[in-house]
Amino acid sequence: MRAEDRKPSKRVFPLLQNLDLDSVTFSQLQSTGNPISIEDMNEQEMVDLIIVNLARLCVSGEWTGLLEAGGGIMSPAPMKAQAYSSSTDQFVLGNGQPWGATSASTAVGSELSSNYTLFRPFISPNSGDVGDVVVYVATAAAGEALEFGIWANDDDTGLPTGDALMYCSFPLDATGIITQDSLTGTATLVRGTQYHFGYVADASSTTARVNGFDVATVPTIGVVAANPLQQRTMIYDQGGTANQLDTTITTTTGNWSSKQYDVPAFSVTFT
Repeated sequence: MRAEDRKPSKRVFPLLQNLDLDSVTFSQLQSTGNPISIEDMNEQEMVDLIIVNLARLCVSGEWTGLLEAGGGIMSPAPMKAQAYSSSTDQFVLGNGQPWGATSASTAVGSELSSNYTLFRPFISPNSGDVGDVVVYVATAAAGEALEFGIWANDDDTGLPTGDALMYCSFPLDATGIITQDSLTGTATLVRGTQYHFGYVADASSTTARVNGFDVATVPTIGVVAANPLQQRTMIYDQGGTANQLDTTITTTTGNWSSKQYDVPAFSVTFT
């Protein structure tokens, strides 16, 4: 449209003229623009609606689309763990985007004896409450347990923060699929949002092994590693308690170190 052909808007600007860009809401913009028939006579209103919405998005620092509230950060495809169960919707946390491991599986053993809680970030593949957690024990260890939890992400540091949203304990007395639905707390996750899961064995030198993923050939995460081709696991070794899941995390970068460890294949279901 040429500047000389532009006519004053009879709808968008008059209805929004008393609002500021930093206070106008999406619902106000939506009610102003809905409905508008797609025809030549409404061209000016549609152009003005786009201009106001783009300006609003620049001020608010978000992108929600023109007439829908969707959008936001990346929302990955579901990651099903059919090896554990084909009848329930299980989602693998250790092999998800964008920190996915290699497709090769491995039996995670010595890493469980790291003494301190190990953490990995993940992008939630679904929205809802975590209903149960599943792991496969390849080698049993009588009288021992593997502790597991989920934490929120600190947006400033990218590290786990605060109290665990939920946590549980897996007995390692027998091999096979172990499903734990006795959870402390409720992890209400949002699809496309970053969280962290953490785990630790309650014995300093466990002989247990659980199924997991080889992480030796994928990009670095978390604390920068010496070898950028190695994926890293973050250890809460300066602020944590040995052989105990630290259900409350103090988000201080000095509390952490980084190791190249394979990751157990924890799976979760949503309710």
